[in-house]
Amino acid sequence: MGTELAVMAVTTAVSIAQQRAQARAQIKMQNAAMNRQIEAQNAQQRIQEKQQRDKQKQEQASARAGFGARGVGSASGSAASVVDGIAARTDEQIADNQGLNELGIENLRANQSARNRQNLLQTQNSIVSSIVGTAGKAMQGMSRGGVNGLAMGLRQVNPALGTALMAFTGMKKALPGLNA
Repeated sequence: MGTELAVMAVTTAVSIAQQRAQARAQIKMQNAAMNRQIEAQNAQQRIQEKQQRDKQKQEQASARAGFGARGVGSASGSAASVVDGIAARTDEQIADNQGLNELGIENLRANQSARNRQNLLQTQNSIVSSIVGTAGKAMQGMSRGGVNGLAMGLRQVNPALGTALMAFTGMKKALPGLNA
């Protein structure tokens, strides 16, 4: 009887290890996807910032040319204020966009963290259900017919395990010196 319980324990342990490994792999893939999405958002932010800086340079050059055509220097006075205002407006827009990008990234990370917790809880629940189900089937089988009943109960949960247990108990009967 101890051998059958040991086989059940090993099988359950292997199943738990597989479920945990699958959960870790899934989390790793989801985190990698999130990191790619963050990198894409950051790249988009850099492109947008460059476009805004290019637009700023064009607007400043246009303003300076307009002032120069009227004979007004753009290095001082109200003309300089206009040119500086263009730069300040661009800096504000870039800062606002960076803040939105950071908020979006923070939101991605929070959502991924929640998904990771949910995946781990689902895995944990699955493991507990597997253990309880295996133990329940084993107990039902034992109450119905000893080792063979145990094997039949296990076959309902895991056909390969139940068949292996039946074959193993058959070997024990065929080899009386085997006391595993």
